[in-house]
Amino acid sequence: MPFLRLPPLALGLLLAALALPAAAQLPRPSEVPTPAPAVEGVLAQPDPAPPLDDDALLLVEIEEAVVEGRFDIDPWEGFNRRVHNFNKGVDRAVARPLAVAYVRVVPEPVRNGVRNFFGNLFQPLTAVHLLLQGHPGPAGAAAGRFLVNVTLGVGGLFDPATHFGIPRYEEDLGQTLAVWGWDRSRYLVLPFLGPRTVRDAFGAAGDGLATPYQFVESDKARFALIGLSLVDLRVQLFAVDELTQGVEDDYILTREGWLQRRNYMINDRANPVPGRVIRHIPGLRDRVQPSGQTDPSLPDYLDELFPDEEGFEGAPAPTGRED
Repeated sequence: MPFLRLPPLALGLLLAALALPAAAQLPRPSEVPTPAPAVEGVLAQPDPAPPLDDDALLLVEIEEAVVEGRFDIDPWEGFNRRVHNFNKGVDRAVARPLAVAYVRVVPEPVRNGVRNFFGNLFQPLTAVHLLLQGHPGPAGAAAGRFLVNVTLGVGGLFDPATHFGIPRYEEDLGQTLAVWGWDRSRYLVLPFLGPRTVRDAFGAAGDGLATPYQFVESDKARFALIGLSLVDLRVQLFAVDELTQGVEDDYILTREGWLQRRNYMINDRANPVPGRVIRHIPGLRDRVQPSGQTDPSLPDYLDELFPDEEGFEGAPAPTGRED
């Protein structure tokens, strides 16, 4: 190549000429910015960002939880959405009309008695799970609650245990499995049964073997009790219907709300975030419960106070009020 045949002197001059433009672009010593002086050997640091308020920190925690734990928790979203839509159709055609008719026909005191009965019926199973989770004190409270309501509450139709200050717990095998270490599980929507996780589906199957209904010998009476409990459960979900009305994608809202509520129960209601996430969805809370107004359609567990807020007395369990 001609370039390689240049004499050494000419080649050196050529390289120097090529380097002059680049050298001209370098800043002069007087133009080089000097770093800020350190104070007594401490390296100078940039001005710190202003601290975040409590609401901003809460939103950061929620965002981190979504990034870390939500993207892989619903790998069967296509299947789950189809089952979700199927369940919505069944609910519109059968479950909700039955629940509406039940509210219209059955007086409220009777409905309250039915709800008390079914709530008390599963307290022995709750006591067993509390023992399995290593909580003997709450287990004794659940067993005591059952005995008080059965004896003084006319078989559980009334709830004198609450007036005596005995707390009410709701535990199941899914929660017990979570306490034992199965703390993360994939989201799953089952036909007719609705939202679950794989862990909770196994838990429901296990609890089904120990359900109090199996002690009812008559098939007709057993199915009637199960049917009545399902209608009562659907009535309690009237409050949730308010949250999904007008929502463009109610699948996402149902999934996130159910998972947050489930984690809340597993953690023994120690984390106040799930119950107040609704507060940070722009426009949604004001549509369900306008600012400054008390709307009984909003479930208590979505309207609880933070531990550092005035009036906090502990996290309430959902009551499912429909009035």
